Amino acid sequence: VATRPENGHVRVTTSDTGHGIPNDRLAKIFDVGFVERGSKMRLHVGLANVQAVFKSIGGGIKVSSEVEKGTTFEILLPVRDA
Repeated sequence: VATRPENGHVRVTTSDTGHGIPNDRLAKIFDVGFVERGSKMRLHVGLANVQAVFKSIGGGIKVSSEVEKGTTFEILLPVRDA
């Protein structure tokens, strides 16, 4: 996990060295209903909700991944004075 200031925001980056996410799945990771567990599709909104919340506060989230090398999530959060 790493953090750094960026134009009135804080960027939080976290990475792993796992299996990675194939490109065809990566394009859908923030879609409502996307789940890769067995053969059943269930209504899931987890990452879709996360993305919506970050956008609503002026931030964002993105993901990059390479199969067999790992995945990185970057979260951008606005900095506001209390």
